[in-house]
Amino acid sequence: MCIVIDINLLDAVFNEKNKHQADFLPVRKWIIDGKGCAVYGGTKYKNELIRAGKYKLFRLLKDGCRAAEIDPSKVDAEHQRINGMPQGKGFNDQHIIAIFIVSGCRLFCSNDKRSYKYIKDKSFYPRGQRRPCIYRSITNKNLLCKKYIVNLRNVIGRYSNI
Repeated sequence: MCIVIDINLLDAVFNEKNKHQADFLPVRKWIIDGKGCAVYGGTKYKNELIRAGKYKLFRLLKDGCRAAEIDPSKVDAEHQRINGMPQGKGFNDQHIIAIFIVSGCRLFCSNDKRSYKYIKDKSFYPRGQRRPCIYRSITNKNLLCKKYIVNLRNVIGRYSNI
């Protein structure tokens, strides 16, 4: 089971002192203590992790088999393809959609309402690929279940432990 966490929520998910952490505590517990796995990949997402000061955390999660890095070359190639497609104003999450396409991951943890319509837009995804569900708050904790199991073995980076 895997989930992509939007950079804007990393602090809410992983910092116990964040005022919004109650809404995202189930995500943290699912990753740390349960069967969840944070998924990341590609140059842009990695750079965002570094700027947010969370890259070391993701390295630790990866070492503990709680995060999986998707092959960055595949994510970057998909990101470039999506960049060439027509998009609306304010859309800046092409790299997130690229992670979903390459990984097959089916959960997105985000509170960026502007991105929802793009994340769900079927024109970005290959025919037949299921689009992700969005975890927005504790009311979505039912999404953290085995229904969203995805085999990542064929798309993880060469240094992943999964």
